[in-house]
This record gives sequence, C-alpha cells and structure tokens, in this order.
Amino acid sequence: MVNLLVGCSVFVSVEAGLGNYYQLSGTALSAQLELLRPASASATVAQTKGRRASDIIFVRSRIFYAKPAITAHGRVHIGFKHIRSYVLNRCRYAQLLSRRGDSLSPADVEQAKHNDAKTIKVMMYMFPRQFGLHNVFTSGTNRQETAQRFQDYTLRENEIARLLEKHPSLQRGPHPKIPKRLRGAPLGLVQRLQVLHHRCSYTELLRHYCPTFLDGRRRSRGCSSQLGATNQGTARPPPSAERLISQVGRRPKRRVRNVQPNTQVSLPSSITSFVELASPVSQVSAFCQAALSKLIPSGFWGEGDTMYHNKTAFLRSVDRFIKLRRFEAMTLHDVAQGLRVSHHTT
Repeated sequence: MVNLLVGCSVFVSVEAGLGNYYQLSGTALSAQLELLRPASASATVAQTKGRRASDIIFVRSRIFYAKPAITAHGRVHIGFKHIRSYVLNRCRYAQLLSRRGDSLSPADVEQAKHNDAKTIKVMMYMFPRQFGLHNVFTSGTNRQETAQRFQDYTLRENEIARLLEKHPSLQRGPHPKIPKRLRGAPLGLVQRLQVLHHRCSYTELLRHYCPTFLDGRRRSRGCSSQLGATNQGTARPPPSAERLISQVGRRPKRRVRNVQPNTQVSLPSSITSFVELASPVSQVSAFCQAALSKLIPSGFWGEGDTMYHNKTAFLRSVDRFIKLRRFEAMTLHDVAQGLRVSHHTT
C-alpha cells in the first residue's frame, strides 16, 4: 500500500464543476508531462522544414503587453521605438541637396551611397528569408532567448554581421548584394517607405484619432504662453526721473527664483474609474489604420483596382486584429486571405 501511494498517483473527484479531480499523492502531473516530452523538443533550437501561413501566428502579447518606450523627459514615446531599437529610426533616408536633373556634387554622391546602404539594411529586416537570415518560415526558435513562439527581430545587427563574415561573397562594395527578386522597383518602394516614415507625425495622429481631456489643457497652455509672450513684447513706459534718482544708491535686491510646485493633473469630475480613461477600441483601430496608410507606399499593394482592393483588405485585417479578444489569435493566412497577387508588377 505504501508503494502504491508513493509510486502511483491517486486522484479524488471534486464536487465543484464537472470532471475535476484533486491529486492526493504521487509525482505531480505537470512534472510527468515534462518527462514524457521527446528529447528533440527540448533541444536549444528546434529546426523545422518550413511553416505554413496558417502556422505563423502574430504574437499579440509582444505588441499589447510590452513595455513602452520612454523619452528623456520620462514620457511615453509615441510611434516606433527610439533610434537604438527600431530600424526605420536608425536608417533614415536623407534628402540630397542637388535638384533633379542637376549633376550630383561629391557630397551628394557620398550621401546617396549611405542612403543605399541604409535602404538595403531595412530590406534585410523586411525580407530576411531572401537574404538568408533567421525568419519565421524556415528557422526554429531558440528557447534560451525567448519564451514566445517566435524570435524577437527588433535588433538583428549581430546576426547580419555574422552572416556577412561567414559568407564574404554576399558583400559587394560598401553594402551587401541585393537578391534578384528585390532589385528594381522594390528598392524604390522601400526608399519611399523611409521617406514617409520620416514625414509622418505619429503624435499628431494620436491626438487626432484618440483625443483625451489632456489635449484641451495642452491647447490652453499653448494659448496662455503665446499671450504672455505678446504681453512681454509690448513696450513698457520709460521710468520717470524721480524714480531713477530714488533708486540710485539702493542696494540691489537679490532675485529669488520662483519655483513652481509640481501640479498634479486633476481628472474631470465625470470620470469615476481609471478604466474610463482608456481610448475606445474603434479610436485605436482608426489610429493604427491611419498610421499604416501614411507609412506604407501605395505601390506595395499593386496598381489600379488591385491596389485599392489589397489596401482595403489589409486595413480590414488590422481592424479585426485590434478588436480580437485576449486569447484569440490571427495568422498570416488570415491576413493574406483575399489579397490579389497576380496583378502585381513587382
């Protein structure tokens, strides 16, 4: 009986619920499941032959539950992460000083080379499989680096450096060689993507599509500061002679800096819960769709009716992704479903 209690697991049914049991003795069931796993699954990197589009799931927890980027003033950074994290902020496309049709100056020639190198770096992040980098289609996941289903591809500089060092034939001059499939029109589209990202004001988009009561305070402060500046700019009347004479010989008073106390933001009286400060899902969806519409060039979607159809289908998928519940997921197959690819010129 002792061996039975120690070596075997004894369960007792629980009255609450249906089909629920409580383990009295034996090894915990969770530990037994770990022992029953095959040895190949516990390897550091699980290699796979290839994933289908229905197997590639967007990691929502990494998007919705990640820590926000903080500015130097301790405020939440709106838009993509700062220059050290996101590739579009690190690889900005700089405009040339020469006009179209004019011969390029030596400085513009050098700047054009830097722009091409930055554009290729962005393409390596967007199309890693074409460059032979780690990707979600043919590569496994390193369980020592992440507990998520897929790797975090925010920073790939070390991986790119190792690839170029391992395969010197991929290096052509100052930048890596572009695969044949990405030459021509895709290069220009990615450069256009860099320019649109630099021009897009994500802060103003957020204030437009997700307004809060703080926006009114911000406007009132701006108006008051402008009014104070105009008042300070008005000419003051010159002091009288008697006042100037009376001030002669007086000890100058020590100027005391007015230190304003930290004022706390007062909430409106109509708000009774912290949850009410959250923006509605429809506003968040509208902001995401507007940001992606301004960021992605129209040429990515095709031409004519195909462009309109693909862009509308993609934005509809974005709206559905934002409105998913906590344990719901969206796959790459769901996003690609309904897109027209036969009419693309690229």
